[in-house]
Formats: sequence, structure tokens, C-alpha cells
Amino acid sequence: MILEVNNTYDERRLYIVFRGTSPEPGAPAGRATIEGYRAKHFYVSPFNSRKGHYSVLSSDPLGPDMNVFRGIDVKITLNSSKGHPKLVARLVSEGPAVDPTALGLSSKLTFLTKWCWVGFAIVPRIVKEAIVLLYRWKLNMVDKLELLIGSIGKRATSIE
Repeated sequence: MILEVNNTYDERRLYIVFRGTSPEPGAPAGRATIEGYRAKHFYVSPFNSRKGHYSVLSSDPLGPDMNVFRGIDVKITLNSSKGHPKLVARLVSEGPAVDPTALGLSSKLTFLTKWCWVGFAIVPRIVKEAIVLLYRWKLNMVDKLELLIGSIGKRATSIE
């Protein structure tokens, strides 16, 4: 599995996590896990340093024959340099996959109506949470560090 981590500075870092061969506990036969640990070489939040690592646990969405979609279930944990979990994010599919090429015009418009606001709502929510972390919880902010080798820098602006 290839993970692409992005930050608000339009920078990216790619991580590769390999598929295991052992089945998930209690899962149907043949459903393997994708599990891995990667050092945190990437500046994601002004409230976290680059120390620590990511751990990733995912069920294999395609299975050994790679021709049947079985759903998405991915958990990514940001661990401190001492191994304590600092942030846990989980993505789980709740229904069957949707093929956008098979949708009619009304279905596409319904989808856009339900989901287009999400992108506009993200930045104000991030700013609000940053203010809470800074003033209510009095967390220190870390200055943005230079990119390390292996990270993909932001795209140049028209002025640059």
C-alpha cells in the first residue's frame, strides 16, 4: 500500500507499507493485513515535532486474487518518540463502492450536493482546533522545519 501524507503547506511524503501473509484474527479466510511502521520524517502539525513514527494497520481491500473489493479499513497512529500514541485516525468504508462512471446526472449532482461543502469546511475547523490547542491547552508550537530528503516540496506559485 502506498500512503501519501499531505500537509497544509502543500508538501507530500510517500510511505510504502507491505502486505502481510497472516490473516486477520476472526476475519474470513484469505483476508490478510497490511501493517507497517515508518519514521515520521514529515512536518504535519505545528504542535508536533518530527520525532516519532507512524504505525499503519489495514485490512487488504482486494484479497489474494485482487479482483473483489472487500471494503476499506485503515487505522493510522502517530506515536511519540517514546512510543505513546498521540493521534489515531481511522477510515472505514460503510457501504459498497460506487463507480462514478456508472452514475447518472442526478446521482452525480446528489453526490456533489452532499459532499462539496466538506472541502470548504476543513480549513476553518483546523484553525478553530489550533486556537483551542494553543490557548486552552497551552501547547507549544514548533517552528516549521525544512523538508528532509524523500519529501516532495510544494508546487511553485506563479510568482516563484
